[in-house]
Amino acid sequence: MFRIATIGLISLIALTPAAGLTTVARAAESVDVIAQASSNSGSFTTVDKNTAGGFRIVSEGGKRYLELADDFRTGRGPDLFVLLHNEAVPSSYNANNYINLGRLEKFSGAQRYEIPADADLSNFASVVIWCRQFDVTFGYAPLA
Repeated sequence: MFRIATIGLISLIALTPAAGLTTVARAAESVDVIAQASSNSGSFTTVDKNTAGGFRIVSEGGKRYLELADDFRTGRGPDLFVLLHNEAVPSSYNANNYINLGRLEKFSGAQRYEIPADADLSNFASVVIWCRQFDVTFGYAPLA
């Protein structure tokens, strides 16, 4: 089941949550949701610092992005990064088991990180908030 709403030049098409894929078309621009964790479920799991909220991976304009949801939050700390890790529950960090998407922009709220074009998402099992300075996992969320 889907709904179509047209407002001026903006058309929205939304599939039910069980369908797992949502396409949003704005004029000539399209955003495809590739993977999404329910922001209401608090998909991040705390390891060292309270970390909660949702995320999704989207494709837009030929690029892929990891988007942390409005309800995302994590504890304060120095030198925090957003990673894609090949372990579902990260146990170690070396250049062979993760991709660094960049410094965490802020401790709470929506934010977006570009995923490298050559990254094969099937090789990664989790999204991680990691403190490089102290080699500490603040929290992680499984990629489903």
